[in-house]
Amino acid sequence: MRDILRRLDELDRRSTARAGGWVLAEQDGQPVFTKPGEATLLAGQPVAASPVFTPTASLYTTPPNEWSTENLAEDTVLQTGGGVVLIASSVAGTNLRIAHRPLALASLYRVTAHIEALWYPTGTVRAGLMLRDSDSGKAIVFGPAHDSGAKLAVAKYSNATTYSADYVGLLIAALPYGVPQWLRISDDGTDRICEFSYNGADWMQVHAVARDDFVEPDQVGLVVLNASSGQPVVARMRSFTQQHFSPAQGAGEGEGEGE
Repeated sequence: MRDILRRLDELDRRSTARAGGWVLAEQDGQPVFTKPGEATLLAGQPVAASPVFTPTASLYTTPPNEWSTENLAEDTVLQTGGGVVLIASSVAGTNLRIAHRPLALASLYRVTAHIEALWYPTGTVRAGLMLRDSDSGKAIVFGPAHDSGAKLAVAKYSNATTYSADYVGLLIAALPYGVPQWLRISDDGTDRICEFSYNGADWMQVHAVARDDFVEPDQVGLVVLNASSGQPVVARMRSFTQQHFSPAQGAGEGEGEGE
């Protein structure tokens, strides 16, 4: 019986070890767990599974309260304090409702935001993270949209009332967990890169283009578009940071403090 219990205990420890990437081995006649880059543990010590990602709560940075606006109609609501909220009523035609602030860096920047979008799926609607040139009014908008189907898109606008084209539009139905709420735009000195995430830690690239293609931005912001949906469109920004991008760190990382 003792031998059976010992074997069951060993199997249990092996299962626990493999879950965290640990391997059972022998060292100086003692059973130990080993893992590349980690300290060696005696087999009798508890082994925790390796973390997959940092809890998202620690990744939130409350957006600043000070935002300028562009093309806000009387029926567009802007709320700040603990987050930024744009609520746009349904209107005919293209009308980007914009809350913006200065882009902290002209190049080598990374802008990250957590944006929740809410709309009724009719007409043409859009919400997301924006980069804009204040002189020309040109802008790119990265985020969820609906126009004959839901998509995650990177779109070009010649101004707040003139749509140009989508760089790319991924079907929301094809994404693993639906609409992503973490959005990120980076300038690595060569390209402008758009990425999305479901947890704020693991990122997937959607689009990359020459950093000065279509627009040379000096503003960043939150955008909503509501063309004939018949219901209000809501965009709520819960987290916002601007950081310095270090090319040596690659597309998946950044450094610096948020705003």
